[in-house]
Order: sequence, then structure tokens, then C-alpha cells
Amino acid sequence: MCVKRAQMTYVDCEFSAPYLPIGEHGPYPERLWQEAGEVARGGRGIAGGDAASGGGVPVWSTRMLPVVDENREIILSKQDLRAVAGYAAESAQEVLEIFESAHPADARPRDAIDAAWTFARGGERGKSQRDSAWAAHKAARDADTASAGDAARAAMSAASAAYLHPLADAHQVKHILGAAAHAARAAELAAGGDRAVGADHIEKARRRAAADVVDVLRRYPPAPAGGGRVGELLRELDAALRSRHQDPE
Repeated sequence: MCVKRAQMTYVDCEFSAPYLPIGEHGPYPERLWQEAGEVARGGRGIAGGDAASGGGVPVWSTRMLPVVDENREIILSKQDLRAVAGYAAESAQEVLEIFESAHPADARPRDAIDAAWTFARGGERGKSQRDSAWAAHKAARDADTASAGDAARAAMSAASAAYLHPLADAHQVKHILGAAAHAARAAELAAGGDRAVGADHIEKARRRAAADVVDVLRRYPPAPAGGGRVGELLRELDAALRSRHQDPE
């Protein structure tokens, strides 16, 4: 059974909650969804649509929904989310063996990565990603070693990447780069805490990030402070990708 939010410790909430999918309507808080519905019902449309074409509540699967913060507007397409989910899945896949060597009978992180790949490769986003993200989070809590725990958190982050919120909130960077940061930390811990190993993983993640992933990242504020060593790795990757110009693909 997946862990419930009420069962999460303060540390869990601080480091994991921003990654996890929320709400009945996917990434959107109920208030924002209602506001979007009011726009559609008023006939003004959303991202080129109008009330007559879809009627009533806007449909995420076929439209882009702009959400306006006091400072900026962010628009995410489904293709943007697929690119982010694929990048996250690839990052988590690299360290899955760390978890499975410690817990060979536990398929929860693998299921989360598979769910991320399903969406990234054209499948629909929904219950599979939400449930597997929470299950991988629980697997991280159950892990016997710190390295296995971070490998499971990388898988959790991959499954929840599809639920990147279109809000100008620095914590959303964790949806984009969280899998890579946790994967780097898992590899680092598996190597006895060797920070050079973590740095090498971050460099590989920097090179692997396609232009569309970097484009999405730059729509958001820089990664937030805090988060311990995983937070440091997250900010290193964030800064490296934002400063990247015309690197060869």
C-alpha cells in the first residue's frame, strides 16, 4: 500500500513532497483548475481553444494551460512533459541496480521508472504514474541502505516528472532534475560517499539533457536552497544547464 501524506515525516515532506503528483486534476491545485474552467466557460478559451470547441472544463490531454504567477506566465505542452519525463526516467534507470541489488524482490522503483517511460513514449498520464510514484517513495523509506533509498527516490522522481506544475515556483525544478540529483547521490553513497562519483553523474546528466529539457528548465526560477547533499547536486546541475549555450548534442 502506498504511503499517505499524513504518514510522511517532516523530512519526507521537505525533500519528497515537491516531487509527488497532487490533486484530482493532476498538476493543478483545485483553485487554478476552477479558474481555468471559468475562463473556458466564459468563451475566452485556453491556449487557442474556446468554450464552444471543448465546452466547460479544459482538457489537459489536448491543450496547453497557462498559469500566471505574480512574476511570470508558464506554459507547458504535453510534449514538454514527455521530454522531462524521459530525461528523468533515463536518470533513474542508471541507478536502479543499486536498489535492486539490495532488494531484489521489490519491483516498486522499477514499476515507477516503467510508468515514466510509458508516458514519455506517448502513453497517457494518470493513475499509473501517480500510484507508482507514491509506491517508490514508500520503497525508499523501507530501503535498508541510504544508497538504495536514493535510488528509489530517483525512481519516484521519474514517475512524478509528468506532473510538473506550470507554476513559477523554484521547487518545481525538482520535478525536472530531481531524478538526476537523487541518482547522483545514490551512486555517490554506493561508492562510499565519494563526491567525485556524484559530480561525474551530474556531468553526465548535464551532457544528456536535450535542448527541449533545458528550455523547460529555464522557464522556472533557479533551484531552491536546502535539501542537504541532494540539494547541492540539484543546484549544481541546474546552474550547469542554465549556463549551457551551444553545447553539441
